[in-house]
Amino acid sequence: MSHHTRTYGRVCLTGSSSALPRVLFVHTGARSARPDNQGVLLDLLGDLSARFHGREISSQSDLVQDTCDLAAALEESGLVSAGQGDENHVCLGLCDIRAGTTQYAALLATSARTPSRAIPPLMKDQDVSPVLAGPEADKYCQALGFTTEYVPTTGFPRTVSDSSTDTIGLITFDPAAGLLLGLTSSTRPGTANRGRIPPSCLPCVGLKIHSDNYHLCGLCTGFTDSLLLGYASVEDMLRRLPLSETFQSSVSLSPLPAINPHVDFFSLAVGSSPGARFPPQLFTSCALGGEAFIYSWGPTVDTTILSMVP
Repeated sequence: MSHHTRTYGRVCLTGSSSALPRVLFVHTGARSARPDNQGVLLDLLGDLSARFHGREISSQSDLVQDTCDLAAALEESGLVSAGQGDENHVCLGLCDIRAGTTQYAALLATSARTPSRAIPPLMKDQDVSPVLAGPEADKYCQALGFTTEYVPTTGFPRTVSDSSTDTIGLITFDPAAGLLLGLTSSTRPGTANRGRIPPSCLPCVGLKIHSDNYHLCGLCTGFTDSLLLGYASVEDMLRRLPLSETFQSSVSLSPLPAINPHVDFFSLAVGSSPGARFPPQLFTSCALGGEAFIYSWGPTVDTTILSMVP
């Protein structure tokens, strides 16, 4: 438990890159942690944290390999599994803001296909791209069994997976602004709801945001996480965080998205403009039952909540 509590719930302003040191971004899906696997999950996160902080600038592919080996072993053990359509996953991102590198942007999904095994061959002996694009993104999605269809009504491709559930977390950041960009999505066959951002188009969305000088960052935290930390809900957890006065004046935590009994994700937009106000309609992302939606995005804001490792 100590590993988990030390890595959660810090608040940082993004006025300079020095404000964001090495970051471990973690979220788990609903029912990922159970009485029979909670210790294994926390040990996994603790081990990854220790490996992350025990290395200076080292081979990113080695860290990817280490992490994927651990994740795949966990997936294949059956201790974490996507059963009966429930959302079950662990996503991690290991970022060194000061060095300007993303050491790992992870998918640790828990479908029977154990997709973590497919990641290292794609990343071997090369830096991990902050935003997967072009052939790199195509290879990644193909390895996970995704196919795409274009849906004019949404303006985004529709993603269909032959796996019961797959969750992707892509993380990048703007080192000059010292901010993280986080995008998460999950997909099931035939559930491409209007406005949802399926995994295959996440790279396109990320590049669009960068090209338009929009900055967007999310803390995604699930119901399981809040329970592990002793909170009644994500709303309760956010309200008890030691938020800065700047944050409190620019962000209203009420109303929050409706709480699903199994999954409740909450994300915030973030940018690098000090004093910027946070209009409620700027960026809203929530996941209910594993479906992620982006309703809008716009100019930058100045505060984020990160999973910080001291």
